[in-house]
Amino acid sequence: MSIGHGHGHSGGSNSSNSSDGSAWAQLHVHVLPLFNNQLLQSPIEDLNALVRRHIESVISRGPPKALATLETDAVDLINTGMITLNAKLAGIEDEKLIGHVVRIWCFFWDQVLPYVEGVRQSAEREAHIN
Repeated sequence: MSIGHGHGHSGGSNSSNSSDGSAWAQLHVHVLPLFNNQLLQSPIEDLNALVRRHIESVISRGPPKALATLETDAVDLINTGMITLNAKLAGIEDEKLIGHVVRIWCFFWDQVLPYVEGVRQSAEREAHIN
């Protein structure tokens, strides 16, 4: 259950080539595999750039609603990932369920959440700098 950069990553950022409207969708593509024990294929800096572009896009569309929109977007991303984690519990025998839940819980807190927090903290730092 380790997370790191995939060995096939060429090093360049793909996020700069896309439009602001798709930044959030691209973030989903990069982040949601973490919930399925897959390696992170992009550097955290690329994810930060996607988050930054998404925030800028949301603010430009409606500053008064931006915070609520961004909160909803973050909750939706986490909920979508949690559906993946929940699906891993389907069909598990009762006597093995507790152990499996503990493994999934530890995986989420140890492997997924640090990346989500890293992107969030980077976006906060940059907001304070700008």
